[in-house]
Amino acid sequence: MLTVPDLSVGRLELGAFRLEDAPELLRLVLDDPVMVRFSGSLRHVRTEDDALRWLERRHAPGRLEWAAREGGRLVGRVGLHDIETELGQAELGYGVFAPYRGRGIASALAGAVTAYAFESVGLNRVELLHAVANAASCRVAAACGYAFEGLLRHCLLDDRLVAEDGHLHARLRDDPPGPLTGSTAVELRGHGLLLRRWRSDDAGFVLAALADPGIRLWNPITVDGHEVADLDDARRLTDVLADWTGSGRGRQCPWVVESGGAAVGMVAIHHLDIEASSGELAYFVLPRARGQRVGARASDVATRWAFAELGLRRLALYHGVENAASCAVARRAGFAQEGLLRASYRYGDGELHDEHLHARLAEDPEPVLG
Repeated sequence: MLTVPDLSVGRLELGAFRLEDAPELLRLVLDDPVMVRFSGSLRHVRTEDDALRWLERRHAPGRLEWAAREGGRLVGRVGLHDIETELGQAELGYGVFAPYRGRGIASALAGAVTAYAFESVGLNRVELLHAVANAASCRVAAACGYAFEGLLRHCLLDDRLVAEDGHLHARLRDDPPGPLTGSTAVELRGHGLLLRRWRSDDAGFVLAALADPGIRLWNPITVDGHEVADLDDARRLTDVLADWTGSGRGRQCPWVVESGGAAVGMVAIHHLDIEASSGELAYFVLPRARGQRVGARASDVATRWAFAELGLRRLALYHGVENAASCAVARRAGFAQEGLLRASYRYGDGELHDEHLHARLAEDPEPVLG
């Protein structure tokens, strides 16, 4: 019989549900209409006796279910059910309670248990089914590498017991992971631009960027701990930037920005923290493409994707105070200035510079970049 092991994901601790969770579970469910709307089992928890019965069923054969806790508080649940070890299949389910949403916890839980399903249970396929109306769950599926396989008509019941359609996603053992850790970059289009994966033949583009004094000052481009000096360095850098697995510079999503088929700049989301639901944005634009709002347009495309597909809530952006052009790009892309950081970063001249901190939240108004 399968037993629920203790797992950890950042500051989250995953362990078996306990009967003494009933009062806290009941309070969280009663205060969470979204959970009632989309959870077919938790919507029936209306009394403490209901909560106790729900908790007892978490230990039924053919399922593994974890309570997710942070600092001892119950923040969500995640589990595998309908486990068929002979077929190597199961279905993934998860939920995060209202006070803890918007921090990437659902993706962190789903990713951790998916990895456990493949590595420890030995499964080959994990399915994920959610109501079409549950767009947030669709984003979690994408972030965790679950491919969309189809629309199932009237396969679920909503909280009024009315049949509704569902989206079926699945991930196989050999599928690439999701965009936060996967090796395959996501290609984006928007505002007349293409954001594509870095390639080895972009080494010349790197050297062209370094020929501009402004880029060398405000966007020092380094590889292996030193500034890119020649074509070999540039090629090694393109290999690093093409790698989304996290084995190079950590969790990052960098793109080359093309306009009219030509590489004109770069934009990247780096320092990704799925648990904190945050990251940082960086960019530069070649001199020949400046004055066309390429930086703002590319930043907006990448930011919208990060919010919609990675489930991030906040992206920060830093630039040297003297870099007025970058400040204008940030503002046009919807990044509000939040503060001044004194002597906070050593730029290409080797000196510590003051920086402006900007940030954009998922709920902020989207910029107008027509």
